[in-house]
Amino acid sequence: MRTFQIALCLGLCLALSACGYNAGLRVTEHHDSVGVEIFGNETLERDLEPELHDEMTHVLREQSDARLVDPRVAQAVIRGVITAYHRRGGIRSTDNQLQETGIYVEVQAKLFVGGNETPVRSSTASVWVGFVLGKEQSDNERAARGRALRHVAEELGLELLGPSDDA
Repeated sequence: MRTFQIALCLGLCLALSACGYNAGLRVTEHHDSVGVEIFGNETLERDLEPELHDEMTHVLREQSDARLVDPRVAQAVIRGVITAYHRRGGIRSTDNQLQETGIYVEVQAKLFVGGNETPVRSSTASVWVGFVLGKEQSDNERAARGRALRHVAEELGLELLGPSDDA
């Protein structure tokens, strides 16, 4: 009986792997290459641009078949701007000490194809991410900022390079 269960499990694994299912974005079906420009920053928070650029390129490498190249030679280019970065008031103790807070990030992005200055797609992504304050306050905020930028990058990648609603 045990041998039968193992054989059945292996058979199911082989069948699922052979069906051709792929959870990634198939970018190369529409664009030979993709470039991501460093986004602008309309907020007062410094140094968000390189962090967002890193997240955007990581998302495209991990979740798509996109061939990332210099934006000056790419067939499709993603451009955008960080439009908001806010901290919220948060939760306070009975002694009025801030214990938990959060950050809000909003980013607008557009996809340009073939050197045209008219975008073929545009999207806005935003997220609130909370974090606990304590001895490692700066580490907690840095981690929350990383999670927020990752979330925004994933949403923009899907919206700009995912399947269109027209199909």
